[in-house]
Amino acid sequence: MLDDLVALLIAVNLSAYTQSLRDTVEQAGGDPSSVALTNEDVAAQIEGHAQTTAEGIITTAESDVQAFLDGLPDDVSTDELDQLITEWSTSRAAWKNPHISISELALAVAQAQKDFVTRSDVTGSVSFGGSETCDVCIEIAGNSPYALDDPVAFLIPHPQCGDEWTLDITSTGDLWTGD
Repeated sequence: MLDDLVALLIAVNLSAYTQSLRDTVEQAGGDPSSVALTNEDVAAQIEGHAQTTAEGIITTAESDVQAFLDGLPDDVSTDELDQLITEWSTSRAAWKNPHISISELALAVAQAQKDFVTRSDVTGSVSFGGSETCDVCIEIAGNSPYALDDPVAFLIPHPQCGDEWTLDITSTGDLWTGD
């Protein structure tokens, strides 16, 4: 199960990272079709992140199941238990799956932008915003724009964040396209 989850997370993160890199290269005036993610350090970073995330997902799921089981009354029948487990797992998946998906996508996109900025010697700034539905995001957006080397730049402030970073590119060196 762990290996399957790691493989899925690697595929999702590679896809999101690559698409973000294509978008950023195009924004900088380059050819998005030139992007080919072949850099071994980036691949290793994505694989390491996927492994850590998958382990965390499984640990959380195990903990959630145990808490659910510990909360059941002692006298629950087998039929009731089957129905309760089905309802609980359906409800948990309906909340947790989008939570994980949105968070993983945001992290991959931000990392691709950050890597592009660093490897292409970009000058400019970055702004945060979009939905601005929580106080943390509103505060971060209110302090925009940020210097590209600001420690806050490209951080995702919380899981399932609906906001994003937008680059304002002033100039670049050679465009990094993933090699």
